[in-house]
Amino acid sequence: MPRNRQKSNATRSRTRAGWLHGRPWTGWLHGRRWTGWLAVTLATWTLASPAAGQTVLDTWTSAHHFGGAGHTEPSDRLFLLNLRDQPSDLCRLRLPTRPRISRLDRCGRQQPITWEDFCGTCADDRTLVIYVHGNRMTPRAAIQRGLYVYHNSRPRHSRPLDFLIWSWPSEKQGLLGKDVRLKARRTDGQGLLLADFLRQHGLSGRPVVLIGFSFGGRVITGALHTLAGGSLRGFGLDFGASADGIANPGIQGAGFRVGLIAPAIERDWMTRHGYHGLATKNLESLSVLYNRRDAVLKRYWLIDRVRGQLALGFTGPRRFAPRFDGSPLETFARDCSTVVGLQHAEVDYYTADCRAGEEMARLIASASE
Repeated sequence: MPRNRQKSNATRSRTRAGWLHGRPWTGWLHGRRWTGWLAVTLATWTLASPAAGQTVLDTWTSAHHFGGAGHTEPSDRLFLLNLRDQPSDLCRLRLPTRPRISRLDRCGRQQPITWEDFCGTCADDRTLVIYVHGNRMTPRAAIQRGLYVYHNSRPRHSRPLDFLIWSWPSEKQGLLGKDVRLKARRTDGQGLLLADFLRQHGLSGRPVVLIGFSFGGRVITGALHTLAGGSLRGFGLDFGASADGIANPGIQGAGFRVGLIAPAIERDWMTRHGYHGLATKNLESLSVLYNRRDAVLKRYWLIDRVRGQLALGFTGPRRFAPRFDGSPLETFARDCSTVVGLQHAEVDYYTADCRAGEEMARLIASASE
């Protein structure tokens, strides 16, 4: 080989070695820019890829092992409410609506039923548990995640219950930033739909517990706010008028118990005059499991591009509006950052020492008493 070619190759090797091992590279590798980018990448991958968490669920399904507080109860009834073909635009919603509903077996197989069949169960005194999943969940993943939550949160030695999975259109759509903003707006419509469902089927006197993860929590608090007479972007429920012609203000004092895991809602939304400020009027108690290290919720402000906005699932609860009777809201909170870490991953709250299953089981048991 010619001498100049050998010199050229040696120069390239030294240059690469210097670039790799020199200060600019190590500074970028070990500095905040790298760790911040890594945190966002890992958390975004978890949020954007249900298949990533699906490995855990597939393992659980194949092994038939149900951890946490719960177990399978043959007398329980499992339902799937499919909202994926409902309009996402608030202007196109027509209430009341009758989405598709099915019975589920323990393996997630569906058996369509009529609304008359479902409504026939509403008079039972068994507790109704409604689970609302988070973003970027396919229909199949939503069912499996719902079954996972059911098995891990069902109280032992309690009365039979009904468990309903609220499956809303949350499949991945485009890049993460655009997708998250789209789904954030979509939760308003889902909140209206859930409020309408609760008005029809959740006020028969039987206990109701709602469990939501991430945007699922946003759907739940929006529904309770709307049910109490509030509005979401100017849209609300029509409660008709009383005999003297005065518009009914809404339904308050329902006394639902709610468990939120890493809720993607602004931390002050349930205060007086907040966007979901009337939600507490229909709450008996609220449990919040949050994570101060959540790399996704840390950047919650990017949804509306308003710096300073902080997610309830990131900071934990600070203050809430009072309940219907004026008393302070009964609240339980647990910071799971030491066990969940940077991830925005629902399953981690159940499998780690955060013990989400035990807390949700406690809520369900207390409602059944």
